[in-house]
Amino acid sequence: MKKEESLYKKLLELVIFITITFTIIYMTQLSKNSIFNISEISAFIIYFILILDMYILKSKIKDNIYLKRLLKKSLKFILIFLIFESANLFSYIPVYLFKLDVTNLSTSYQVLISCFDELMVMIILALLYWKDLKKEFYIFKKNIEENLNTGFIYYLLGLTIMFISNCIFIFILNMQQAQNQQAVSSMITYSPVIMLLEAGMLAPIVEEIMFRKATRDISNNKYIYVLFSGFLFGLMHVISLSSSLIDFLYIIPYGALGLVFALMDYKTNTTYTSIIFHMLHNSGLIILSMLLM
Repeated sequence: MKKEESLYKKLLELVIFITITFTIIYMTQLSKNSIFNISEISAFIIYFILILDMYILKSKIKDNIYLKRLLKKSLKFILIFLIFESANLFSYIPVYLFKLDVTNLSTSYQVLISCFDELMVMIILALLYWKDLKKEFYIFKKNIEENLNTGFIYYLLGLTIMFISNCIFIFILNMQQAQNQQAVSSMITYSPVIMLLEAGMLAPIVEEIMFRKATRDISNNKYIYVLFSGFLFGLMHVISLSSSLIDFLYIIPYGALGLVFALMDYKTNTTYTSIIFHMLHNSGLIILSMLLM
């Protein structure tokens, strides 16, 4: 009986992640123009899966504590994603305070405001997970050398997959550089120092809390957590700037990086390991771009 209940729990966690994936795709399309034109039927698919979740929970799982925990953590993740997607609303604060003309802002000012948005999201997420982050900091600090060694091994694996897949896409398939990377490179040209702060420090904290901390809270199953954490990470770096279906191949390199971040997070039991290597990765690319300018 326990084995059967455990199987249903794993299946339910999988369904929850699929629901979140559909929700992310749908909400992303509401505010961004992408290759996918998500119709209203997507919303019905989401609601159908949610109803299915509830049915499975009610009929197969008798553990009410598990039910409450899973639903609470799933809704919390969707709330975090909504905050992440609505980050540009924070732009109204500096625009109002400094009476800026939004129709005539230079690229440098746009990058600065974007950095402010990222900072506000980071503060909110840090407050939401303050207790957990404080606890995990001591875990990281206690075994810092071991955690860094573990993170470094996984990072090399992810970097290798990224490098090989990017080489195949660019030099063999004659694809352009990933749209996300092109956008970042463009902003580095105008405001390299601010981008080093935003993409090199703030973004890794926000993304690791969202894609690692929040998703891991939903599932205790290593494989479900790691695979979906990596997939969602790759999807979010590709979907909003995609101009053709072939662009979605870049989910592979981005997803590989997200996957190894999830592995190091799971192995060391602290999100700080993946935050540090995410920071090193982004900062290294930005500094390299600055040197090549």
